[in-house]
Amino acid sequence: MKHYKFILNNLRAVSTNRSVDHSKYGVSKSNRYRIFEAEFEVEMARKYRKEVDEIREYFDENKHCIEFTFTFYFPCRTKSGRIHKRAGDASNGVKPTEDALFQYLGIDDAFVMKGTFEKVNSKKDKIEIELKIMEDV
Repeated sequence: MKHYKFILNNLRAVSTNRSVDHSKYGVSKSNRYRIFEAEFEVEMARKYRKEVDEIREYFDENKHCIEFTFTFYFPCRTKSGRIHKRAGDASNGVKPTEDALFQYLGIDDAFVMKGTFEKVNSKKDKIEIELKIMEDV
């Protein structure tokens, strides 16, 4: 098993609800998602080039499966400490983050066998990603 951790500071996941635009011509990526995707790629390339190259070389779709954990940090509580209803659902950030990650890695997300997530109240936006590449049994 190989284990990786990526910390993407000052980045907030885009919501699934805001990741696409619908028009009479069909569905396309929203500008908000395109910006998120670009910022995600820049941060990964800047901080984790070595690890990404290792993953791309190591991962074998005939031998491996993937497990991930996403932790989303953003303001989600009121000043009194109560959960703020408009802060956003953590689950809405999972699929866009998953898509951005696996597109960047060049791995089909069909190889994900387990994914978990949580949101943490924080004054600063951040996404932590833990990725495990395991032998597929």
